[in-house]
Amino acid sequence: MAEKFEIEIEEEEVEPSETTWQALVQRVVLAGAGAVGLAQDEAEAFVRRLVQRGELGEKDGRSLLAEIHEQQRRFARLGPLFLLERQVEFVLHRLSVPTKTEIDELSAKIETLSQKVDQLRQLLQPKDKR
Repeated sequence: MAEKFEIEIEEEEVEPSETTWQALVQRVVLAGAGAVGLAQDEAEAFVRRLVQRGELGEKDGRSLLAEIHEQQRRFARLGPLFLLERQVEFVLHRLSVPTKTEIDELSAKIETLSQKVDQLRQLLQPKDKR
């Protein structure tokens, strides 16, 4: 005869904490910085090879390297925020959290419907109550 077992499963709900978000932000920032650093190194090596082969003048090479450095500085300031925004948007989408635009559109539709309901109520009221 088969034995019956009873298994009790307790689900623990974990609240998102500040440290969880901090860890996410830190990972995104570090990943962005690593990708930027690697891309910059590869771009610099490529420009140097072009200069060595004579396919690019030294002055043009320096100018191009300066532009690469400037773009890297700009990305270092704004890139991590962009990456974090994308991560948050992805998470919110996965959780089916409506966007502000979607909420605004629904609010406008509700307002329109409310106005129509009010108009219908006025039409359906007996004339002596108007």
